[in-house]
Amino acid sequence: VGAPASLAQQPPLAAGAATLVRQYYQDTLKREFVSAALVRATLINGADVITSTEGTESDPEVPDVHQGWGRIDLGQALDPTSPAEIDFVDEIDGFTAAGEGHEYSLDVTDSTVPIAVTLVYHDPPGQALLRDLDLIVEDPDGNLHYANGLDGTTRSDPSVDQSNVERVYIETPPTTGEYTVRVECEDFQETTWGHQPYALVTRAGGPLNDERPPTDVVLALDMSGSMLHAACGTCDPTIAVLEDAVELFIALWQAVTIPGDRISTV
Repeated sequence: VGAPASLAQQPPLAAGAATLVRQYYQDTLKREFVSAALVRATLINGADVITSTEGTESDPEVPDVHQGWGRIDLGQALDPTSPAEIDFVDEIDGFTAAGEGHEYSLDVTDSTVPIAVTLVYHDPPGQALLRDLDLIVEDPDGNLHYANGLDGTTRSDPSVDQSNVERVYIETPPTTGEYTVRVECEDFQETTWGHQPYALVTRAGGPLNDERPPTDVVLALDMSGSMLHAACGTCDPTIAVLEDAVELFIALWQAVTIPGDRISTV
């Protein structure tokens, strides 16, 4: 997707690109659930910075007022030239309190590929951020790379950190090896939304590894009908309710499952 000829063309081009990204996850990667945050993170992570305006990939001013996060590039977002690899996490459970965090291992085997990591989450409605998630990448030498040009101090300053999109870009990775990607919940205000999900997308010379161990899950089905709401009337719990519940559970399970996970019913 190239630069549009006029501002009027930008929204439909972006909408079309978002549709293609969702279709790619569903049809090519066989994902039952694709969050809006994942679609947005994918587009931003693959965007090209337009160097004819102010700001470059390594400039902390990006995003800037001229181009936002850059020009949409679906090829770079979904199928970059080897040895670059795309990986992602669509975390539907996320966080429930400040101070929680998740870690991922980015195994870089080719340091000629720039590292791009993008975190996107949807914040509850409000005049300012109610939930503050931070993205940090630690390289094998122990150097910390903060998102959006922030540092260890400004990332915790609510007057500065006001974005629900965080991106780390390392134009020249210092070395190969294991890079640690951290998503930290800096602030969590209680709302009717409950937990705080997020999406994470990487482009680098190696894959992102979710270090969660395989899990055994047992789905317990109540065949007695004792848990049915009165509005159900005489509906059959084995057909009208349980079948829909199982389908929903499997769809959510497929969104987060990893090799080695096992599921059974009782």
